[in-house]
Amino acid sequence: MNPQISVLLPVYNSNRFLPEAIASLQRQSFGDFECLICDGSPEGTDPWLTRLVGEDRRFRLLYEKNASLPESLRMGMERARAPLLARMDADDVCLPERFAVQLAAMKERPQTVLLGCSYRYIDATGKPGRVKIMPQRPELADLLWGCPFLHPGVLLRRDAVLAAGGYRKEFKRAEDYDLWFRLLKEGRLENLADVLMHYRVHGGNASLDQAAATRRQAIRAQALYFLQQDAPADMGSDALLEKLYPAQAADIIMRMLACHAQSLGDMDEDAEGRDWLARYAPLATRQIRDKALALWHLHCALRYLPGQKRRALGHMARAFLRDWRASFAAMAAWTRSLLPS
Repeated sequence: MNPQISVLLPVYNSNRFLPEAIASLQRQSFGDFECLICDGSPEGTDPWLTRLVGEDRRFRLLYEKNASLPESLRMGMERARAPLLARMDADDVCLPERFAVQLAAMKERPQTVLLGCSYRYIDATGKPGRVKIMPQRPELADLLWGCPFLHPGVLLRRDAVLAAGGYRKEFKRAEDYDLWFRLLKEGRLENLADVLMHYRVHGGNASLDQAAATRRQAIRAQALYFLQQDAPADMGSDALLEKLYPAQAADIIMRMLACHAQSLGDMDEDAEGRDWLARYAPLATRQIRDKALALWHLHCALRYLPGQKRRALGHMARAFLRDWRASFAAMAAWTRSLLPS
């Protein structure tokens, strides 16, 4: 019989934390799953993975040299045998009840095509940090202002993902964000308040260049959504934005500047963002512009708060001067989303 859940676990030279990620899958209280280890490593598969699949038949090894993340995910999705797809990354940890809790919830919600969860941050050593409670019923507005789902913590209906076109190889980054927009047509996108994942933050997660590339891909995803996919998926962000009304394009840029400020910093650090602010802020819808600039300042404040308090306080003050309602709402939502470590 086919398993009830197929886990998509992409691997690319990810040996440091991978044993702990694998062990967390083996400790699941619900055991009727298969795990497709989608290996795109340039030097070939590590021998211990070969031993693993020989010892635990729930694990299957797929290899494609130098496969990108979306290519690895597509490879796994095509070979999956279960009606539900669970995502997992090589540096994260599933709590033992994750699959049992998500599967039970999906059975009760036939209209739900994506079910995420809340999570706790951990560092490279596994030391626990704060908990992030995700919004249970995100709406389109939540998606336009960020990504309200933890990608390695979602459970997906395979038929809905296939109907939406799956992960697109044209999105080397933000492949999940692009897919979420297309899944909106297939059913509900929800989160559980339950903390079911440990999400690891460490030096190898992303560089500033990677964060900037992710932002550009997220802009493409929004533009394609507003164009109703009436453009090739490999078209660049500038060309896509030119197809939109100037205010619509400017609104996308302003939202994405706000969303990524905590990763990329203010105008002194983010030259691309500085140019975009000068070009697009005058064209944006006033309400979107004011909210985006307020959130941009708030996220910059959070970036600089630990070591540059004066810089952080300056951004905080400018946020409330720009749009005190949006700033207060964002601070209240941010506070509600956190629990003590």
